[in-house]
Amino acid sequence: MRTNPSARFMANNFMGRGFTYSSQQAAFPASNVYHPSRSKVWRPTGSFELVSTVNNYIYFYDGSSHTAIATPGSYTGDELAAEIQTAMNAVPASSGAWVVTFDSDTYKFSFTNIFLVGLETGETAAAIWDTIGFVSVSGSPAISVQPIVSDEPRFNSFDWVKYDTGVPQVVTFVAVLWGIDKALPLSQNAEIRIQLNNIDDWTAPPVDRLVPITDQGAFLFLDDLDDTSYRFGRLTVKDPYNYLGPAGLEIANVYIGDDQTMDATNIATGFTQTLLDPSQTLQSEDGAIFVEIRPRYSQFSSCRIMYARGEEVEALRQLFYDLGVRTPFYLSIDPKTQVSGDLGELTRYVINTRSPTFQHIIRDYYTISFDLREAF
Repeated sequence: MRTNPSARFMANNFMGRGFTYSSQQAAFPASNVYHPSRSKVWRPTGSFELVSTVNNYIYFYDGSSHTAIATPGSYTGDELAAEIQTAMNAVPASSGAWVVTFDSDTYKFSFTNIFLVGLETGETAAAIWDTIGFVSVSGSPAISVQPIVSDEPRFNSFDWVKYDTGVPQVVTFVAVLWGIDKALPLSQNAEIRIQLNNIDDWTAPPVDRLVPITDQGAFLFLDDLDDTSYRFGRLTVKDPYNYLGPAGLEIANVYIGDDQTMDATNIATGFTQTLLDPSQTLQSEDGAIFVEIRPRYSQFSSCRIMYARGEEVEALRQLFYDLGVRTPFYLSIDPKTQVSGDLGELTRYVINTRSPTFQHIIRDYYTISFDLREAF
């Protein structure tokens, strides 16, 4: 259990190691989530995850009640429709005439058959219904008007990115960012989760936590866990109600890694946060106003860590040397939210705007000064 309220620096991201993902659009690859630039984003195509005895059973009626079992795995919408069709038609004594399709415009699944048939959506044990958008209940037998179309759109069950560090590594911080100066790309029902395990099995991982979503991004410190040392890490994004479909899910950066902090000192009070809008305003000869819109961002100036000493000075000197003015990193000024409303208020993806200075005070005490701005 960590109780230290001091500012934390995060610059050791595990995401690029043994990296895999659920789906991606060709122009917006998943590898963009660990690219240092926030202008490069990941857009998935939409992935449906079937887990054995969790959501892979299909209950239906075509003269009598049947249960089909779809093969667990990751699917696109079209692939899942084909798998469901194959599973249903393979059931002994079924009609064998089911046709299942996925509409990439409406994000709904459709079932047809040449016989009088129905789906038994009232049967819910390990059922696939919510995954493919059926929320209304029909019992057995259930003869339905065809085509039988799902009640709600679904473009995914969830999408994910995953790393493998080869050996267990301690994870203390998780962050997810969208593009700079972009509106929240998720619906109000979206969920982001961090999962950690020592084996590549996600049925019941020992760490499975929601990552709170703020206007600035999604952030979580795993301060309440005594052991966060695991080989595999996976971040899942579940947003089946996003009306924009896969195009609406846009992730710019994912950080899963550790942090560096101070025990004896902290960033001093008196720093300045400036909200900058570098947009250019022009006026025509007849007085019309034109604006060249540029991304807004925050700048932090007059940041000081006072009376740092010993190993903390050496650790920060090495950190700032490695980062320079070229490498972005995460900074959380108030990791225990003692003065801020949520973690997103004073947690930023930043870059140094000048070389930090180490001013000697007395004996082995130093004051460290630096200025930052949000990184694009």
